[in-house]
Amino acid sequence: MIRSVAAALLLAGALGGCAMLPSAAPTTGQVTKPATLADGRTLNLVDLTESGWTEVQVPTLPSAGWSFTDGTTSSEEILVGDNLEIVVFEVGYRLFGAVDSGSNAKDPTVSAAGATLPTISVPQGGYINIPYVGPIDVLGRTPQGVAAEIRTRLRGLSQQADVLVRVASGPMRSITVGGEVKAPGRIAITAAGERVLDVVAAAGGPADQQSNLIVRLARAGESQEMPLDQIRAGDAANIRLMPGDVVQLLKRQQSFSVIGAARDVAEVPLADTPVSLVEGLARAGGPIDNQADATGVFVFRYVDTDVDGTVTSVPTIYRLNLLDPRSYFVASRFRMQDDDVVLIANARSAQFAKLVQMLNQLTSPVVTVDVLTR
Repeated sequence: MIRSVAAALLLAGALGGCAMLPSAAPTTGQVTKPATLADGRTLNLVDLTESGWTEVQVPTLPSAGWSFTDGTTSSEEILVGDNLEIVVFEVGYRLFGAVDSGSNAKDPTVSAAGATLPTISVPQGGYINIPYVGPIDVLGRTPQGVAAEIRTRLRGLSQQADVLVRVASGPMRSITVGGEVKAPGRIAITAAGERVLDVVAAAGGPADQQSNLIVRLARAGESQEMPLDQIRAGDAANIRLMPGDVVQLLKRQQSFSVIGAARDVAEVPLADTPVSLVEGLARAGGPIDNQADATGVFVFRYVDTDVDGTVTSVPTIYRLNLLDPRSYFVASRFRMQDDDVVLIANARSAQFAKLVQMLNQLTSPVVTVDVLTR
């Protein structure tokens, strides 16, 4: 008798504090009660029913773009590592080539021919050596300025010499492209101003026909990422690159998570083909019969919404009632997105079952039945 009274008192106290029992997931009532985030935003609750939701109501707006600005075109100043092409034009007898051939070769005004010198790479010190001219400091100068100095030094040595200097290429005038492209490497940047899609195409494009590709752009110690399919020709996201930029094409595995009263709590990958909510639940094994609340299947998602011309991420909870046959048609159209969280709520009866199990551990089953049937 004493044990029965003690068990009854224990039951009364436990029933008043069922919420304090261990639980791996909330109940439906705990999810749906009004709540706000730390920043003050109110959670938006949407019922997945024929009348409460359509695909149009779940917009996915384009990304706002990089915080990087358009890069400048290649500088005309000569930099370390630049490869210089120098052409010397002389009339008549020349220092850099044979005398003009022909019947009137002794006339210095007959023709002018150019002699291309071997390509010269600008060293760290900035000085290059040219035959008959000597060392010249070219670092930070324009090709036109260097050509003028060479021309001046050739006076008296060559007959009516003229000089052209051109920067052919250099590591400081290129962009590095790597990752999931067919031909990774350096791509020279020109005065035309190459953009993101230009260098991806110049590198042969994606190595395979893959989806979920991410473009990572690194510039001046900062890196940002954007989905490749959100970068289109003519859009602000297809920014002009600048020398020294690093562009990587990365394969990002997108996925969503299923937690709560599911048979298999897991992270479910999103393949190249769309995955519906029904398919996602099936891949997680579905709800647990004796633990899940079939009226409380929730999808947590940040939805990008245009609010007065400003893209705002609205925290949204979608609720699915599996006991309503009509909801399966909606769930088959509801597409899962990257970083979604699917929660299968615990049934309130599951807490009561835990209480009974706890009482059985403290008392005999006969006493428990006696207490519960009083």
